[in-house]
Amino acid sequence: DFDEIEILAIDTNEFALQRLSDRAGTMPIVGKHMRTLAADLADVDSILGHIPSENDVVVVSLHACGAASDYAMNLAHARDAPFV
Repeated sequence: DFDEIEILAIDTNEFALQRLSDRAGTMPIVGKHMRTLAADLADVDSILGHIPSENDVVVVSLHACGAASDYAMNLAHARDAPFV
């Protein structure tokens, strides 16, 4: 059931997050389920603080280069989550 899904988009670039929010807002199914977080992927503890511990998690990393891919995988590992 899509009503149970929550999307947390993370980026260090607040402008990119605003563009994402604007685009998601044009898609009601996605827009109402998405939040954004301006954070560095290296700050796993801070990011995990924004994800309720009872939620199932899948980490999807788009256009993550170099260390960003490693940080995304570390985040997935910290929550024992699949990584895409």
